[in-house]
Amino acid sequence: SIVPMRQHSDLTTGSAQQLPSTLRLLAFVAGGVAATGSGMVYEDDGYTESYKESDYSEGHFSYSLLSDTDIRFTIDAAQGTFQGALSQRSYVIELRGIWPASSVEIDGKAVNRVLFDIPCIQPGGCFSFDGTYLSVIIHTVPLSTSSSHSIDIKMSGKLPASSLTANFAGHVRRMQKAKQLLDDQWGTSHTVHQMDYPSVLLGGEAGMRLSYSPTYEQTATELASLASTLGKAREEVQGLKIEDNLRTVVLQLLS
Repeated sequence: SIVPMRQHSDLTTGSAQQLPSTLRLLAFVAGGVAATGSGMVYEDDGYTESYKESDYSEGHFSYSLLSDTDIRFTIDAAQGTFQGALSQRSYVIELRGIWPASSVEIDGKAVNRVLFDIPCIQPGGCFSFDGTYLSVIIHTVPLSTSSSHSIDIKMSGKLPASSLTANFAGHVRRMQKAKQLLDDQWGTSHTVHQMDYPSVLLGGEAGMRLSYSPTYEQTATELASLASTLGKAREEVQGLKIEDNLRTVVLQLLS
């Protein structure tokens, strides 16, 4: 499925009645070479009842797997129009649960890869990889809403099975929280040192490592070692001199 969303920066007072100049499209990529997904956004002027007279538009989006390493994401031309409809719009396309991309083309033109969380100022757009959520993120320049657009993504490896990627983000986020709780013991009567829980650190930083070194080999290694890292992290926490209630909470995060 594809879920259209506003960018976080657009979420301000009164923004519900303003058409977003940038639309975030969150796509959950299913496994299988024949897998497809789609989504739709409905828009009208936000003030009048002219939508009853068909003054509105619908934007349709879809993705399909062309091969076990190639994905095509399509933005269809808007259907319908209304007073104030946007003639151009930028998109942030996030495809979750896939390997890092080796290349991305927007309407047949290759765009550059940038580091995750770095503002995209590249002419023509750019792409990056969010290692925590195993997501390829593509930023487009403003595109005509009256035309269709194709974004072609070549992954660095065959589409991973959903069973391999499904729990990765959750485990990494929980290990990050466990690290924070243990770090917060610094200066208390139960101070512990990071050298005492290296596997908690290792797991919590997995997303960052992948974001800044987005390769198939690194990603496959992180996925394969996650279960072992969690087990070692639990053993480390069992041996820490911390309050029992905190130990219980941290172990639940690492379960």
